[in-house]
Amino acid sequence: MKTPDFSKKGTQPKQDTAFGEVISSPGLLVAFAPGRSVSTDRVTIQSTLTIGRDPRCDLSIADSLVSREHSRITTADGELLIEDLNSYNGTFVSGYKVKQRQKVIHGDVIRIGDAILVFQNDVESLAVAPPKTATEFVGRFYTGAICKELGAGATTGQPLLIAGPSGSGKELLVRHLVSIHTSGKKKIPFVSHNMARFTSEAEIVSTLFGVGTGVFSSVEARPGLIEQADGGVLFLDEVHNLPQRVQRSLLKIVEDGEFSRIGESKKRRVEVRFVMASNSADADFGLAHDLLARLYLITVPSLKERVADIPCIFEHLLERALAKHQVDAEGIKQAINADHFEALCLDGFADDNVRGIDQLVNRLVAKVAAGDPPKSTVVQLFSERFAAGPVARRYQASQKSQPPNKSNSNYEANKSLIIEIFRQCEGSITATKKVLDERGVACSRRWLSIFLDRWGVRR
Repeated sequence: MKTPDFSKKGTQPKQDTAFGEVISSPGLLVAFAPGRSVSTDRVTIQSTLTIGRDPRCDLSIADSLVSREHSRITTADGELLIEDLNSYNGTFVSGYKVKQRQKVIHGDVIRIGDAILVFQNDVESLAVAPPKTATEFVGRFYTGAICKELGAGATTGQPLLIAGPSGSGKELLVRHLVSIHTSGKKKIPFVSHNMARFTSEAEIVSTLFGVGTGVFSSVEARPGLIEQADGGVLFLDEVHNLPQRVQRSLLKIVEDGEFSRIGESKKRRVEVRFVMASNSADADFGLAHDLLARLYLITVPSLKERVADIPCIFEHLLERALAKHQVDAEGIKQAINADHFEALCLDGFADDNVRGIDQLVNRLVAKVAAGDPPKSTVVQLFSERFAAGPVARRYQASQKSQPPNKSNSNYEANKSLIIEIFRQCEGSITATKKVLDERGVACSRRWLSIFLDRWGVRR
């Protein structure tokens, strides 16, 4: 099987993806949108794609911060270009405001109103239903396709190699594999060990294969990991740390299911499903060639390569941490908005993957559980992690023009007049603002939209 390449940029007429060769179908994935402001979570780009609040747009976003026709993506000379259509609140790509038509490439994070979109080279390759068996390997877009590939590997009967960067969720996939094997059946053994924890080759061999009677003084005979996993699954994480000689000893068991304990001559037979994992960046994943040739390869992309899944993963880990600490969720959830999800997506967690999100979430919930105010805690932790990012800089600049106070603002004081003029102007924000300006009522289009929505006048 080819090693998948998730790093392709731009649009290609035909390309290899993680799940086979497909015709490229570029599009947008809706990584985050508040409430039910969008009717679909993905859209394919044909020759032109319009985005706006108008239901007639190709991607309609029911958000008061989005203009009726907000932005447009068009194809030109094999490239995809995005432009802002003089929207009031702007279009942002990779955290920066679009000032003229510019190219979008695979993985670009696009912000329109409070919606976070991710440009994807091939949307169709991700159109796979999520697995029927519950899994901790979460993600709205990639989980279905990756678990489908895992299921395909499971049906072959071959030992599996799950390759991907540290923290990308390889062990979660293995646990999902075990749940597939045990679905509707009695529980099977699941033995897991990290091969990087061994200090010597002698320790590796005795731990894997077990020790026979009388081999070492004062050491009793004991089964190894292989025997412990008989009838089930043996997961060897970071298997590339095993010496080549030990890898070839494993190959013998993979081929015929027979082995001997250290110091014994008799053969023992086991029925074990071997699953190995490697985070090695080498082309051969750090494995002996003859062992690698017998493994069914499944590649798990880094979080940076599946950015659109980040908000879903964050929310899942947050729910889990809230349940663990028995913390009231409402305060934390109200403190987290589109700015935070955009910052998460732009960061990509290239160094620590899902573990980085888990660490952030657990720190947040632990501090709130200890009595810290949710809102200030969210601000503090996100500021620490994303202080150098464009979202943080944009947020700091926006503080100079904070929204008016809901209870005593100029808008609340002139509520009746604003509603009356808005209706006279047949729902036009621009015309309403012009009339109000003429009458000496200072206002902005953005906050007119927000307050009219708040009052339930603008539908």
